[in-house]
Amino acid sequence: MSISNSKLLFCLAASLILSVGACLAQSELWKSEMSAGRTSLQQADYASAEKHFLAAQKDAEGLPATSQQEIENKDGLIATCQNNLAETYERQGKYAVAEPLYKQAIATYEKILGPDHKVVAVSTSNLASLYLAQGKFAEAEPLYLHAIEVTEKAFGSESPEVASLLDNLAQIYRGLQKNAEAEPLIKRALAIEEKTLGPDHPDVAVTLSNMSSQCLTAGKISEAKQYMERSLKIREKAFGPDHPDVAQSLNGLAVIYGKLGNYTQEEVLLKRALAIREKKFGPNHPAVVETVANMAVLHQNQGKYALAELEEKRALTVGEKTLGPNHPRLAVILDNYANLLRVLNKNAEAQKMEARATQIRGGKNSATASVNESEWDKLMRAGVMAANQHKYADAAKSFSAAVTEAEKFGPQDPRVAISLSNLGSMYDSMGKPAQAEPLLKRAVAIEEKVFGPTHINLASPLETLAIVYCRKKQFSQALPLLKRVSTIREKALGPTSPAVLQSKKNYATISRIVTQRIPAKLPSFNPVPIKQ
Repeated sequence: MSISNSKLLFCLAASLILSVGACLAQSELWKSEMSAGRTSLQQADYASAEKHFLAAQKDAEGLPATSQQEIENKDGLIATCQNNLAETYERQGKYAVAEPLYKQAIATYEKILGPDHKVVAVSTSNLASLYLAQGKFAEAEPLYLHAIEVTEKAFGSESPEVASLLDNLAQIYRGLQKNAEAEPLIKRALAIEEKTLGPDHPDVAVTLSNMSSQCLTAGKISEAKQYMERSLKIREKAFGPDHPDVAQSLNGLAVIYGKLGNYTQEEVLLKRALAIREKKFGPNHPAVVETVANMAVLHQNQGKYALAELEEKRALTVGEKTLGPNHPRLAVILDNYANLLRVLNKNAEAQKMEARATQIRGGKNSATASVNESEWDKLMRAGVMAANQHKYADAAKSFSAAVTEAEKFGPQDPRVAISLSNLGSMYDSMGKPAQAEPLLKRAVAIEEKVFGPTHINLASPLETLAIVYCRKKQFSQALPLLKRVSTIREKALGPTSPAVLQSKKNYATISRIVTQRIPAKLPSFNPVPIKQ
């Protein structure tokens, strides 16, 4: 799980509101406190930023105001403080506190400047960014579209201000699964920022991170890695090694290493990201939830189920507290937790998690949650749930539809391989090895081409294909596949992983059948379809 970056333009709003007419006079104290607050915010020192912005607001509230001009001046300065305080709270995950402050600032700006002023557009875009963080994509989209229209007129279509809004709008489209519309916006934003700000500007790092996420969605893992590595390098240079923005890039890069099957490097990066986030935000923050949830998935993949369960519980508890009970990301956490509980044979608990995830996606209080999931995701989730309930025919139907949906991304897309592997597993469970075999062979071929011959993703389709051969009494064909499964898993998970030990046991059993030519009890094969 990786949270999209969004850019807030609070400093722009502050500077613009001060330039609207000579009437907007400020005291030296107000200017000093605002400057100190912006510096603290850039350094992620949120307590200090809040202190300075509140001091500036108190100073503005004490200004004498009798004429209409003086009243508007005073209100404008207060609105700027409210806007900046809102971002300070938003960055800490205090969304409920931030939202009314943004709205108050917007209302004041509109009253003073009119609804189509550039300052109003900037403050409105900040509110849209808050909605983006909350997964309220439908509410954020019209705000961004209006802000882009006004900002293009004010600054030009090739300005960095417009680039930031284009990148943010792209994240809305990603949330709405309009990836074809998102990618050109990110590319345009990146080109503008590199030209106007330079290739090493922190805003470029944000857009690079979002471009990485877009590539990962499209199955372009190598490109995703390059973009995220560049984002990390820029942020470390700009902010130092312990900044929250650095943690965001670390978290994103860790997810990519997980996709590549390099769990060792994934864990190193996640631990570093978690340490930064906990130190800066404390244990109860949406960014901490993101990294803890990713750690849980990593440890499940490594077979460290007890540790994974503790992390899933923590991610769920803190997620409910910080994101609210109906946030789209909570549904993802619940799905992952349910998958783990199935592995642990805690099926009753798993069903509760699955039911709650379904409610979040389709519940009347979560209109935006249901759109943050592609058709392929929905089909795969339905297939996994049916398989876990031993409804293999229903699962096969969902996985078959998932194959068709995945092929829209390209015939060699990793999602095609996952869908084929799960479909093959269902046919095997239904006693149809002849239908399972070609599907599994195709899944293996795609995985090998995309990831190479030793990637951990290959273990599942290879093992299922070996099972098919065993059921057909073709033990000599199954044996090298089981050996390969054991080798792949040991490399990725280590020699003491339960999955590795079981793989070695399976190989030894089939090896005795082949070499000694004596009857032997087949291993208790029961591969679980895994949604990735």
